Amino acid sequence: MSIEVITEPAKSHSARKRKEMIEGRIKPTRYPDLDNVVKSVIDGCSRSTIRDDVLVVAITASKSYGERAATFVSIAEV
Repeated sequence: MSIEVITEPAKSHSARKRKEMIEGRIKPTRYPDLDNVVKSVIDGCSRSTIRDDVLVVAITASKSYGERAATFVSIAEV
């Protein structure tokens, strides 16, 4: 399972800082916590895509800034 979380920089940041955030020079270290997002995604998939969350044996997850907030989930059988 691979999870990519993209969060928007706060509108209150300067244009320069927002650009640095979106380019990846400043990492997101605020809400939401990546581990909580991972738990929520696994719980959500357990009801629809994955029979039981005990079947998940590998996870990669990342969090970055972007123009629009989004969460991308990829599931592969191993």
